Amino acid sequence: MNSDPQKFTLRALEAELAAHYAGLAMVADECYEKGAGSRMLGPADDGCEYITLDRVEAKVRATRIGRLLPVWYRYGVEGIHSAGYSSRDFDVSDGPLERLRDMVNLLRTSDPYFQDCLLTLGVEKESLERRGLSDLIERVGARVQLDTGAPLSLHELAVLAEMNERSVRNALSADGEGRLVAGPEGLVENTEAHRWLRDRRNFRPTQNRELPNDLLTVPIALDAAEIPQFVARRLELLSQSYLPGEPAEKCLDQWIRDNARRVGLEPHRIKAAMQTPLSITPQECRSFALLLEVESVWLTHQVMAALYPEQVEMLLNPARWQGRESVGPSSEVALATVPVTLTAAMIEHGYLDLPSSAKALFPADAIAGRSREDVGGQVELRYGSHLAMTDVRIKSEHTISPRKRFTGWLKSELRAKVGDTIRIDRLSERTFRLTHIPA
Repeated sequence: MNSDPQKFTLRALEAELAAHYAGLAMVADECYEKGAGSRMLGPADDGCEYITLDRVEAKVRATRIGRLLPVWYRYGVEGIHSAGYSSRDFDVSDGPLERLRDMVNLLRTSDPYFQDCLLTLGVEKESLERRGLSDLIERVGARVQLDTGAPLSLHELAVLAEMNERSVRNALSADGEGRLVAGPEGLVENTEAHRWLRDRRNFRPTQNRELPNDLLTVPIALDAAEIPQFVARRLELLSQSYLPGEPAEKCLDQWIRDNARRVGLEPHRIKAAMQTPLSITPQECRSFALLLEVESVWLTHQVMAALYPEQVEMLLNPARWQGRESVGPSSEVALATVPVTLTAAMIEHGYLDLPSSAKALFPADAIAGRSREDVGGQVELRYGSHLAMTDVRIKSEHTISPRKRFTGWLKSELRAKVGDTIRIDRLSERTFRLTHIPA
């Protein structure tokens, strides 16, 4: 299981997928005829006739598998079922995810010839050994089993709990609530799997995000994969019964044609906005807001945050970025205070996400990985009338978070709202105070 959050990122998976596409093109070039692989990839934006990773990576999100990769990542890794996607999008036995599994099995990076093709393209040998796509397929498959009521194997439980399989097997002979009960064939019934996983520190219950079914409601936030689904759903609702007695598809097509000019958009741009990957530009946000009958500020924020998450974070929370070196995003400087702007997910699940640059706020030994076994030194957090000891885990390439959850404090005591701030002040090397600042 590839559990290192610094390496198992969406960007790393997209690079691995691009390497498979480019490697396949190189095989065609060498085994079919010169130029076959380049033609297979289609014309390059810069007119380049050679097979390069840069050329493929520029297009990977628009491919059949690439456009769903962010959706699979959020579901398999973050436990979020993105709004607008059906169960078939996550089916390992049918559809695009099965094609990904077939391709990964066919084009094994351990095969000497295919590995040589990838190394020739400039793929680092270390990245060939990660097999992140195979890991992602396992994660999605295990979560599908859990969410559809099916029994789970010990390996699938290990994947979901981010534990090694030996530790899960040891739970079969444990005492008390930590005991895991399996059937005679070694499978764990779904209700028992849910019960046992609930107490595993690194397990993330699935969050099912949904799109509104009426025109009076808009979501609090949408990600890059959900915006096209929202546009499609919204246009379907707006065009309902536009041509009485005609099929919904014809109603939608005619509605788009009749309204495109009104908002200054071409029909083909509207239809493109209904498909992944996200293609709405910041300059088009006001026109699309008029078309969709939503607030232009809200839609612009969704699009900008999806396209430029780090830059939007800088604008909304400048204090987090003050004093950062200009040499790159990994730079860290001494910090005394870090503000955290609360999101709906933070309030609901009680966690606080900080940018990775905030590592400098904490002692170096307090920073730990995500796994239960990787525990860092403890720091003291004071909040309200409470005191808690915790370490700080690395959640992703850009985010760290105290392992301690604050659900009761945020929801019951503070009645915190989206947009409120939790300010973290360092009182001493290992002591911190959390202060609630209403929006």
